[in-house]
Amino acid sequence: SSSFSKSIKDHSNAIDLNPELWQAYRNRARIFIHQKKFENALEDLTSALLYANKISLPGLFEMRGNVLYELGMNKEAIDDFNIALRDPQDRAKTYLYMARAKWKLGFQKDACKDYNKAIQLNKTLKSKDEIVRCEK
Repeated sequence: SSSFSKSIKDHSNAIDLNPELWQAYRNRARIFIHQKKFENALEDLTSALLYANKISLPGLFEMRGNVLYELGMNKEAIDDFNIALRDPQDRAKTYLYMARAKWKLGFQKDACKDYNKAIQLNKTLKSKDEIVRCEK
């Protein structure tokens, strides 16, 4: 839509003025994710990670992990999720995302461990539509 185009242009202008403005890369990546332009989002998130402050890194790694997952780059996604887990922000969702990536790689046992950790931390993440299928 035209509001997305304007927003992308605004963030691009901000980056042109200050190439180290990591928030502009992150925000533009969010738009690209919404548009399912995952390659563009990956590029922006990788740039954001170069300039972001330490407090913001876990969230950016989780975000990039989700983009890598969408691109079918599950091993790389797991690496980013592991980095995101070093920070206690929202570990439940990160465990869930990592479980999905491991499941797609065929690591069902490890995926179930992560899935169970996610559910233990946040029961609301449990869904009958979940791709990870673990026996209790």
